[in-house]
Amino acid sequence: MKTLIKTIVLLSFAVSSLTFSNGVSANSGEHFEKAKIDMNNYGSLQNGAKLFVNYCLGCHSLKYQRYERLATDLHIPPEIVTKNLMFTANKIGETMSINMPAEDAAKFFGTTPPDLSLITRAKGVDYIYAYLRGFYQDDTRPFGVNNTAFDMVAMPHVLESLQGLQRKSDEAVFQESIIHESHSKINAIFARLDKEGADTAKLKREKAEAEEASHKAVEAIANLKHEGKYFQLVHKGEMSPEEFDNAMLDLVNFLSYVSEPVKAKRIAMGVWVILFLILLFIVTYLLKKEYWKDVH
Repeated sequence: MKTLIKTIVLLSFAVSSLTFSNGVSANSGEHFEKAKIDMNNYGSLQNGAKLFVNYCLGCHSLKYQRYERLATDLHIPPEIVTKNLMFTANKIGETMSINMPAEDAAKFFGTTPPDLSLITRAKGVDYIYAYLRGFYQDDTRPFGVNNTAFDMVAMPHVLESLQGLQRKSDEAVFQESIIHESHSKINAIFARLDKEGADTAKLKREKAEAEEASHKAVEAIANLKHEGKYFQLVHKGEMSPEEFDNAMLDLVNFLSYVSEPVKAKRIAMGVWVILFLILLFIVTYLLKKEYWKDVH
């Protein structure tokens, strides 16, 4: 009987701990700010293309995107694309590849920078938006920065000249320390629960207290992010925070276009298809009534 009770308690701890771990993972992508992009905004797409070529194309390719298709879809004259965007290709019909060998890239960064053709379909636009804005000072990392969306990131902050360098505020560090401390307490409770004669009632109270402290800290961090107090600037960049956020929306918009170039046309066509089906249903229904009106 005691073994059964202990098993039930252990399972309840496991379930609640799983919920807890999802809650404390503030950087897991579940609560990222909405990236409000518009693939019909050609000015935004053009600026995003410029940002990608100037800051990303040195390491990250777009192997499924051709310069010629980019010029057509984004309403950019081919001569402008050839002059201002083609730094790694000779012909406008070529794909947006990079010249850096994969072996050298792996040596420089510890891993080969991925191709970004489908990155927004794989990760979602909200995640990419959070990632681009989430670099912060971390002297323990090889490049001196970490990322709130991708912990232990191997990428340098290539957009530092635009954004500046930011660090986590003291309040953010304090609240995150509460989360990590609570997580450690719950792990310790699991270890103590396995011991003979464990006071399950006491452990349950301690677990509840740790979870409550964690949830409050998660809420505090969410409020800090909402109020713009999660980060503090170490030094300014060329853009204000608002300008940088808008620029990153343009870059995300461009990457979203690259992931599915026909998306805007597909959505527009879908509206007409639905309207046609509605009209077809009405005509079919009236035809059915006409066929069956003399049937008793």
